[in-house]
Amino acid sequence: MLSRNSKIYSKKEIIPISHTSKVRKRKAFKDDSGVDQVIIPVTREESNDDSFWELLSSINAWDLPTKDSSGGWRKVFSSNFNFYKLNDELKEVNISKLNEFFNEKDQTLEWINKFYNLWIQDEGLEKVIKFVFVPTQQGEFIEIKEVYFDDNIHEGLKEILTLLGISIKKNLLSREITAFNEYFDDHHDKKRNTEKISRSIEAEVSKILYNESLNQAERPKSIQDIFNKLTDFFLQEPEITKELFPNLYSKRMMLSTTEENLRRLRIAEKVEENGITYEELGDLIESHKSIRDIINNPELSEDEIRRLLNHVVTSTKDMKEYFDLILIRSIENVYDYLKSSKHYTLPQTLEEWKEQKYSETVFSAVKDGKEKRIIIRPSDSQQIIFYYDEEYEALDDTEYELWTDDGERQQIVTLGDLLKTTGITRIPLRKLINT
Repeated sequence: MLSRNSKIYSKKEIIPISHTSKVRKRKAFKDDSGVDQVIIPVTREESNDDSFWELLSSINAWDLPTKDSSGGWRKVFSSNFNFYKLNDELKEVNISKLNEFFNEKDQTLEWINKFYNLWIQDEGLEKVIKFVFVPTQQGEFIEIKEVYFDDNIHEGLKEILTLLGISIKKNLLSREITAFNEYFDDHHDKKRNTEKISRSIEAEVSKILYNESLNQAERPKSIQDIFNKLTDFFLQEPEITKELFPNLYSKRMMLSTTEENLRRLRIAEKVEENGITYEELGDLIESHKSIRDIINNPELSEDEIRRLLNHVVTSTKDMKEYFDLILIRSIENVYDYLKSSKHYTLPQTLEEWKEQKYSETVFSAVKDGKEKRIIIRPSDSQQIIFYYDEEYEALDDTEYELWTDDGERQQIVTLGDLLKTTGITRIPLRKLINT
């Protein structure tokens, strides 16, 4: 109750407002109808008063006294805004509405989390839990007893369960709210994880499949779309699918249309006919994606596209293993060849030579008293493919030699050899001069 003097001054514009952006720098505690116009915050522990004021003043949602005058006005008019009042106001709005008070959306939930932490600090977790309203993943505020903790649920499965008619997000606590982690750690029955969600999905899908079989009904497109998403999940997460869906996984063919199953069988037959393993199939898919990206890149010239495509086509896992083997062989053969020549000085052992290498394919040697960089490439397919940047750097030097090995013959390749074999008779110097 206001004292007689307080009533007299409650409608006078005497309270300095913290938001100086307001047209009026001072405001009355109440309007002519007796409705509060200014909030005067208070906490149970006086040490938290300033923190609560700072929380409320950080958004332009209320008119409140300046920080240094708030305590004085609390003695004059008494407080009218505490944690419970703020909690009541939040339950009447949603996250979308609160976003209007912040520059970025993630600031909203950060601010709400600060409120909860401060309230818990002031009143204690057990008391707050009895009254608090918290935001769900759909952005609505509901009582905490009605929400579940999202224990890292797979987002794709949330979507599938929602499409099946169970709006899981409306009862899942927003992931950004961490103030109640301790409470949920003590109440495991209030947690939901991917395993629990998958069991709900399995039950719903099994029910649909049973009804289809019982009634011989044609599957609606909306249901088939949901099943397609679930099938996609099976394909994307093969390692965990069997564990998450032990009953449904064995019936996964029933999730697809007859046409889709036939299409997959035809693909499987092609894969089997060509003796392609599961790992090789993955390599082929990645190669296909790379080829598509290269072809669709408008910034690449025709020569660049041809070079990149050639690299992709020859860069499968098996090809890489094969190349590694012949490169080891070529290094050994070139070392033996140069070691036997009176013109070259090399370390005593192959291992020493490898330890002193510049890169995977570039080595050092002394020829007739001069330091040389020896570049080694296999030539089994009667061609040389440069792969490493260090090779180009070495070739950019004047003291280098390019050696090839096909398993039987080791030979040096000179600039003259390159000009003869490629048929190049003219070299434009414009780009060389500019660089």
